[in-house]
Amino acid sequence: MNNGTINWTGGRLRSGTGGSILNAGVWNDSASSQINNDYAGTGGTTFTNNGVYNKTAANTTTISVPFTNNNGAVSVSAGKLEFGSSFTQTAGTLNVSNGATLQFDNGLSLPAGFLSGTGTVIGNVTSASVISPGNSVGTLNFSGNLTLLSTSVLLFELGGLAQGTDYDFVSVTGTAAVNGTLHVSVINGFGATLNSAQTFTLLSSSALTGTFLNALTNGTRVTALDGLSSFQVNYTSNAITLSNFAAIPEPSTYALLIVGLESSP
Repeated sequence: MNNGTINWTGGRLRSGTGGSILNAGVWNDSASSQINNDYAGTGGTTFTNNGVYNKTAANTTTISVPFTNNNGAVSVSAGKLEFGSSFTQTAGTLNVSNGATLQFDNGLSLPAGFLSGTGTVIGNVTSASVISPGNSVGTLNFSGNLTLLSTSVLLFELGGLAQGTDYDFVSVTGTAAVNGTLHVSVINGFGATLNSAQTFTLLSSSALTGTFLNALTNGTRVTALDGLSSFQVNYTSNAITLSNFAAIPEPSTYALLIVGLESSP
């Protein structure tokens, strides 16, 4: 049990029947090594994270025991963190930085919590939670299939015209099945320069099925989170785009308009 800080710099961590690791503090992983069940028996080692797990070095760390993220944070800033056994997230966050990789050999199921970043996620992903590409703006890559369930949220930030640099983008090498809710946030004052001719490709995949619950049909408009603009959502066979920006006047604007009409002769 760790309630402080562990700096794992090298060597394998091995256990067996009844073994467990409970991280409630900070676990810094620069080892690029392995955690496994080398010692025979039944019901082997488990790893439960209630704190912060940082993968900070190049090369691969493989966690070959069941891993549960309980309201903790797993951050991969360099190299690859591979989960060779089961991975369960009951709450908390997963974040992968540019050039880094999260790999799930048995796939990733996200019933809760957040997944964000600008790196690569390897394995089929099924999400009922929040996926937010970028840190804050960037490209999140999925090597595998992406399935969004009805309670899922996909959050995109728009701060300019360059895909993956100024606005968020999700790249899926496999199929994408969308559901849940699409949220769009306009940031960095970008709303002042938006116009109806601009188009933003938010997601691309080898094949796309489904629609968002707040954009059930092709061409449905969604309102940005600040309530000051709306966009048309477009579905193709392999991509999702936003187009036809329209500004939404603030309530004070409507009030001035009404006053002006009432005072007109």
